[in-house]
Amino acid sequence: MYKPPSTSESVLQNEVGHIVDLKEKLDCKKVIVAGDFNVDAAKGNIVSAFQQLGYQQLIRQSTTKNGTIIDHVYTDSDVSKCGVVVTPEDDSFYGEYRCLAENKHVKAEHFITLIKAHVPQPPTQATFQTVTATTITFKISGPQNTGGRKLIYAARNSTVGSNWTEDGPSILEEVRPGEVLGAALLRKMRTAEDATIEEDPANLVFY
Repeated sequence: MYKPPSTSESVLQNEVGHIVDLKEKLDCKKVIVAGDFNVDAAKGNIVSAFQQLGYQQLIRQSTTKNGTIIDHVYTDSDVSKCGVVVTPEDDSFYGEYRCLAENKHVKAEHFITLIKAHVPQPPTQATFQTVTATTITFKISGPQNTGGRKLIYAARNSTVGSNWTEDGPSILEEVRPGEVLGAALLRKMRTAEDATIEEDPANLVFY
């Protein structure tokens, strides 16, 4: 499971209830739930939500350099017979992995590339395309170094609620010279398997 930093913890707690339904559908005897929750297990309520369903958190050590536990592993198995060891980060962990699964009937393999992500650089520039008395249309050029993930930038009015347009121009409306315009900078991080949108508030002034 994965919860983006911009998503509230309550959304994740609602998804926890689906685990019981999924376990019954798959007829599983024991379940392990793991993921990057971006919620500190020592402070959030997600641990108690799992405990109410009979699941115990296995990770006890911090999983970040800030001393927080945002990577969780839960199980409904006997915790005295299982455990998780947190290994310090090492650059040798990144690269290509071969996952192999087989039984007497079939054999399958899948390759996964693990890339170390970094904080991306700021966008390089914003190019104005159309300017009227109250509306500005422009396009944001992304950073030279994206931190290892594809980034798509756009902006919209936080009050007007303009639509998010992927790979298209940004349109800011109700612009008045010299007045502060409440806007949001949208940053879409894309990988082969997910697309996460993060929204940062911004105050813009046009002259």
